[in-house]
Amino acid sequence: MLEVGALFAACVSLSLMSDTLTKRVLQQDSSLTVTVTFFHFAMSALAGTVMVPALAWLARSNPAAEDGAKSTPPLPPLRLADMGVLFPLICCQALGFLFTNLSLKFVTVSFSHTVKACECLFTALLTYMLLGQVVSLPKYLSLLPVAAGVALSSATELQFSAAGFGAAMTSNLLFASRSVLSTRLFQQRSAAASTLYWLMCCGALAMLSPLFLTQISFASLMPHTTTAPLGALALCGLAHFGYNMLSFMILQRTSPITHVILHAVRRILVIGVSTTMLRNQITALNWAGIFVAFVGVLGYSLSP
Repeated sequence: MLEVGALFAACVSLSLMSDTLTKRVLQQDSSLTVTVTFFHFAMSALAGTVMVPALAWLARSNPAAEDGAKSTPPLPPLRLADMGVLFPLICCQALGFLFTNLSLKFVTVSFSHTVKACECLFTALLTYMLLGQVVSLPKYLSLLPVAAGVALSSATELQFSAAGFGAAMTSNLLFASRSVLSTRLFQQRSAAASTLYWLMCCGALAMLSPLFLTQISFASLMPHTTTAPLGALALCGLAHFGYNMLSFMILQRTSPITHVILHAVRRILVIGVSTTMLRNQITALNWAGIFVAFVGVLGYSLSP
């Protein structure tokens, strides 16, 4: 339990670092949305070349994991040649984080995280449309406070932006699609979640590279008059990779329900601390909306 607590604390810290650095870079130069996203994937792909093989070696050296693997029918391994399977996931990965960062360009970190709590709405819809699976009535009912909380938070947001709200909702649709497509992939291929995440980052990096090269401005990355954001972008990318990998390590050590609850708690902590660090003002009604939305998320997670 102490190990999970330490991993969770590090995950929250890195998540907060990634979001606040992203917001500050975009506040300095709003044209760097693609550049920020590119660095997220570039540093993730680079760090993953070390971390993913290390995690795979640890998994192979764990006898309990090997025994569990032998008890299930073998599936064909996921390979780079499976681009037909990976391409939709890569598109969702690249565009999902691009729209997430675009939302941070227009709205506060706290509001972006509140809107992104709506991801479960899209997940429930796409699970039915793509997989033909129907969730229980309590899960459907728990989506009502999620929608109500986000609506209340949007109505009372002091820095509301339609563009920022739309970007955050679009990222919800893309990440929900990624989640559902990943579930279908795991039913067809054998692959560790960390390996799949790294492959998606590598693919997203290749996908964004042409757009990045057409927009790159070395003068904006290394200006003479203001703080150069190049180091902040690299640190932001490493923090982005770190909290995603730590989230996966927590999932390996806990149940999926515990992981979702910790994920919701992480968002609330990031909202609270980022509000203080970035000096954003949140009204009492806005906090009420945030609370109602996350109660709905927890209800969705805990429902049978």
